[in-house]
Amino acid sequence: MAIKKVSAEHQYQEKLWLCFLVIVLFAVVAYLYLYLTLLSQISDELLRRLHGDTNARITKETSPDSADVLMNYLRRYKERGFIMKDPWQDETVEYSRDRSKTKTRGAYIVEYNVYNATTRFNSDTSVTIATQCTVGYLHHLVDLSKKWTGPISVSTFVPGWDYLQAKLIIENLRKCDQNIAEKVTFHLFYPKRYPPSAGNASNNLYANFTSGCVREAELPSKKSFVKERLVRYPVCTARNIARIGTESLYILTMDIEFIPSDNLMTKFIDFLDRQAKSNKQSNLFKNVIYVLPIFEIKEHIKIPSTKDDLRRLLKLEDAFVFHQFKCSACQRFAGFENWTLSKSSTEIKIFNVTKWQKFWEPVHIGYKDEPLYDERFHWDDLRDNIHQIYELCRADYEFRILDNAFLVHSPGVDRGRPKLLGEQTNMRLFYKAVQDIDKRYSEHNSTLAYCTSQYKNKPSKRFYKYLNTKSRGA
Repeated sequence: MAIKKVSAEHQYQEKLWLCFLVIVLFAVVAYLYLYLTLLSQISDELLRRLHGDTNARITKETSPDSADVLMNYLRRYKERGFIMKDPWQDETVEYSRDRSKTKTRGAYIVEYNVYNATTRFNSDTSVTIATQCTVGYLHHLVDLSKKWTGPISVSTFVPGWDYLQAKLIIENLRKCDQNIAEKVTFHLFYPKRYPPSAGNASNNLYANFTSGCVREAELPSKKSFVKERLVRYPVCTARNIARIGTESLYILTMDIEFIPSDNLMTKFIDFLDRQAKSNKQSNLFKNVIYVLPIFEIKEHIKIPSTKDDLRRLLKLEDAFVFHQFKCSACQRFAGFENWTLSKSSTEIKIFNVTKWQKFWEPVHIGYKDEPLYDERFHWDDLRDNIHQIYELCRADYEFRILDNAFLVHSPGVDRGRPKLLGEQTNMRLFYKAVQDIDKRYSEHNSTLAYCTSQYKNKPSKRFYKYLNTKSRGA
C-alpha cells in the first residue's frame, strides 16, 4: 500500500510539473506574440513620423541623427523578418512599358520628358544611357554628358520640396552646359504621399537662382527632402522609368557616377556593324547582353580614357576593379586578369563569352525589350540589381564581355566593410523575387539548376580560387 501511495504521489507531481511547463510555454509564446505585434505597430508609427506622416500618433520631434539611428534599428528588424514591409510602401507594382506625359506607377507619380534633349538621335544607330539619381547627384551629368556622345535618359526622385529644387538645378544645368541641353532628357517622379511642395525658406536653397550660372561646386545637396526625411530611394523604379523614357534600340543602364571610356557609343555601333556583316545576323541582341568591365580609381586621379591609361593605373594600384574592397566577386568575371593584361586596340571586340557566375552583377548594354527591374527593391536592399541578372540567366542570356571598352566610377575608392548578407540584406524579398522569376520561366527547365546554384551560397575561398584559375586559363 505504501509503495502504491508513493507511486500515485509521484505521478501527481509529474502532472503538476507538466501543467506548469505548459502554462510557462504558453505565457512565453503569448509574450513574444504581443511583443512583436507591439514592435511592429511602434515601428510603423516611428517610420511614418520619420517620413513626414502627419497622421502618426507620435508627435515628439526627432532630430536627423536620432532618426538615422532609429531607421537603421528598425530596418535591421525588418531584414530579420519581424517587420514585413514599409508602412508607406504600396505593394502594387506596375511593370508596364507604356508612358504618357504624367502617369501613375504603383505608389509613384511619374512625369516623363519634363525636359527634352534638344538633339534628336537616330534610334537605330545610338545607345542611350539610362540612369537615375536624387537631387544631390544631378551635378554628375556635367562629366557624363561631356564623355558620352549619345542620348542620356535620367529619372530623378523628387519627393516634397526636392521637386522644385530639382527643376531649378536642371534649368541651371541646361542653361549653362550645352552637352546637357543637347543630350539629356529628364523624367521626374515622386511618391503619392509626398507630392511637390515649396518647403520653407531654410530648405529652399535655390530661391535665388534667377539669373547667371551656378558652378557645380555650389550646388547644395545636404538639405534635400530625401535626406531630411530619410525617404528610401526606389532605385529599381527609377531604373525602369529611365529605361522606358528612352527612344534607342540599345540601352546602357548604369549609375550616374560612372564615366565611359572614349567614344564608347560610336565604337560600339561600329562593332555591331562588323558583327552583323561577318555573322549575317539581323538581331545581335537575341538573348545576348554586352558586358562592360567597371573600375574605381583613387581620389585626385585623372579618369582614364583608354585601356592603356587604365592598365597603367592598375599597375600603379591607383585603380581597382569596382568594389574591390567591398565585394570583389561582384564585378570579376572568368578571364578578368587576362582582360587587364591584354593589349589595347582602337576597336571594340568580344573578349569572352560566358554565362552568369555567382554574385556577378555586370553592367551591360542590352536591347530595349530585356526584362525590367523588380520595383519592390530599394537602394538599401543590396541585391537591388542581381535579381534582374538572375532573370537574364533564367531566360538563357549569353554574356559577351567587351574588350577596349569600360566604365570608371567617379574618383574615390570605397573601402567600407561589406554588408553581412544574413543581417543587412533583405533576403526574404530576394528569394521571393527569385520564386516569382522561376514561375515566369517555368518552361525554361534547362536553366533552372544552373542559375539556382549560382545564388544559394555565399562567396567562398574556393570560389575566389575558381575565378583566379579561370582567369589564368582563359
